[in-house]
Amino acid sequence: MTKGANDIIIASDSRGEVDIIAEDGEVYHNFIRRLGNYFAKAVPDGILIFDKQGNPIRKFDTDTGGYLMDANSSDDGNLLGMSFNIGRAQQGNLGGNRLALTDGKKVSYINSNYLVEGMTVCDDGRMLWFDRPDEANMKAIKVAEMRLDGTIRSEIIDGYKFENLHRGSFDCNDQSAMFFYSEEEQTYRIKVNGVFSENNSTEVLGEELPWEEQAFDGFFVYNGRYYEVSDTGKLRGRGTHSASDDIQVQLDIGGDRAFMASRFGKWLLVNHFPREGSDKKYITVFDIDNPSCRSERRTISFNDSPLIESKGKEMGVRLMLASVVPVGAPTVTCKNWR
Repeated sequence: MTKGANDIIIASDSRGEVDIIAEDGEVYHNFIRRLGNYFAKAVPDGILIFDKQGNPIRKFDTDTGGYLMDANSSDDGNLLGMSFNIGRAQQGNLGGNRLALTDGKKVSYINSNYLVEGMTVCDDGRMLWFDRPDEANMKAIKVAEMRLDGTIRSEIIDGYKFENLHRGSFDCNDQSAMFFYSEEEQTYRIKVNGVFSENNSTEVLGEELPWEEQAFDGFFVYNGRYYEVSDTGKLRGRGTHSASDDIQVQLDIGGDRAFMASRFGKWLLVNHFPREGSDKKYITVFDIDNPSCRSERRTISFNDSPLIESKGKEMGVRLMLASVVPVGAPTVTCKNWR
């Protein structure tokens, strides 16, 4: 859960005390995600499945080189998709992607010559994403789907340049998708109807306001909305079908800075800390369906842990928190916290 010379998995008890339970080679931009009854993360040569004690269960060698771009579990937590930068640059792009989909027992993967967007993993065994067509200078976006058995299909959405697309998602329950598209210094929210139909169509849901500074890992899709968490703790949900579904609420993090935010089912874990004068780090869990419902704030004894300090000196780096996952179901309370 920290970045440095190696990636380290740390367990924290109910008092916030920490312990190092596993250590692996470094992976850029790593995440821990739930996978069935276990957890998963990237390792330099693939994907590692492990239990809550940090014990390895299974490893898939995917020849990905340790540069993770994105990782998303399905809503039920039984499937995991990962996107790796494998550095195969094409036509000025930063590099290619290798996308992997696993249920913890087997894995399927596919390569793209470009860095993809909007990777979405569905409960029914599908992973979907936006890609760039291979035809040079084509003003179009490719939508692609891979199933756990390795079956692939794709379709073209005409009229949009892939380079102008950023972020997006697919609806696992119907043939629709949504992405953000920038043109002439303005950003639009675009809905796609009939994604995998030759007669697919698009509609503009609305113009977007400038993006605020975001918490790390603070973008996710849940229950028909595309959410972002700002560093001030503002939770903004954009409707993926209609702008009338938009919401915006302020999460109660006591004026702290939201450093990181991760979704697990209906729960949103926010890692936050005071903006000035303290090395303390806290985690608060919110119910996305009712953000006024939250857990007690938990302190993580990270920066002042002798164990972490000693490990950092051993590795010659300052360790930092990079991903947090709950081991059990969080407890939240709906009450007036003020």
